[in-house]
Amino acid sequence: MTNMNISPPACSPWRPSQRILAVCLFSLLVIPGLYWLAFRNVATDSLFSAIACWEIPDLAALVVLNVLILQAMCFRWALILKRWGHRIPFFRLVFYRLGANAVSYLTPGPQFGGEPLQVHWLVHSHGVAPDAAGASVVVDRLLELMANLCFLVLAGVVLMFGTSHRSLLQIGTMTLIGLLCLGLAVFCRAVSSGRTPLARIARFGAERFGIQGWASSAVQLLERGERQALSILHVPARVLGLYGACSGIQWLLMLSELWFIYHVMGVSLIPLQLMGLMGASRLAFLLPLPGGLGALEASQVMVLTAMGLDPVAGLAACLIMRARDLCLIGVGALETMCRLMRSQTRVLLNPVRHDLNGSQ
Repeated sequence: MTNMNISPPACSPWRPSQRILAVCLFSLLVIPGLYWLAFRNVATDSLFSAIACWEIPDLAALVVLNVLILQAMCFRWALILKRWGHRIPFFRLVFYRLGANAVSYLTPGPQFGGEPLQVHWLVHSHGVAPDAAGASVVVDRLLELMANLCFLVLAGVVLMFGTSHRSLLQIGTMTLIGLLCLGLAVFCRAVSSGRTPLARIARFGAERFGIQGWASSAVQLLERGERQALSILHVPARVLGLYGACSGIQWLLMLSELWFIYHVMGVSLIPLQLMGLMGASRLAFLLPLPGGLGALEASQVMVLTAMGLDPVAGLAACLIMRARDLCLIGVGALETMCRLMRSQTRVLLNPVRHDLNGSQ
């Protein structure tokens, strides 16, 4: 009888769906722990008392501030498109960015994910070439990312020298500043040498989680946009200064909003405290958690405690910011769905119109 070598069945590889499920489970495990850490020593009555300070004029002022912030986010993007010869109505860019923000907010990571939606609307609604549309979005996000990193470095310095607690907090802040400076230097070096760091990160994530189809197309579009981004950034210093001024106005408005939220609840922040709290909130959104859930609340409590302020005000401020974000996400998602439905309706009606015109 012939001996047959029967090999054991190969283990099935870890499927992409299982990897995504593992990330979701990790988030589900981490988020409750962060919320417990933030709310464990807070009385519910004091929290609701802080929120009760808000009145209708305060809410109206907060809405106005957020409208201005949205416009500031889109003004730099409009300038980039205008320099390329594409004059897109500004209010449409605001709605495109609002819809993209809704997708990015629900995407784990540093507030990216809605950029393909911005490119889609530019291409299909305004006839912008895909490479030009992708490049405009990439350049805008690159400038925003560099501005965020610069602010985080500045906020880290402020937090290191503006708190009364030294030792461990100071060591952690110095480490954070060093990592941010290193990351900013590496990123600028890669972009200036013609490399595509964002496309590489996106490709790694798509391969890691086994996402194909639209993800590979999005990575290719992002790579082409990054390669064109280098030529777009080779502009006169006056134009770069204008881009920087747009980023500065955006950050000034966001700082004003955070100061106003705390001011309504009776906490008047000095500039050092404001910078520290804003830096902590931005860092929370860099974690692989959708919307920085739990991380935002825990970061505000930790910084306020280190500064000797009442952490209840920080948690109340986080609840106000969460309500604001939910409203913005709802408006962005609703507007995006309406546009997609109108686009789908036009696609379905085009053959009917063509047949009617042909019969005439």
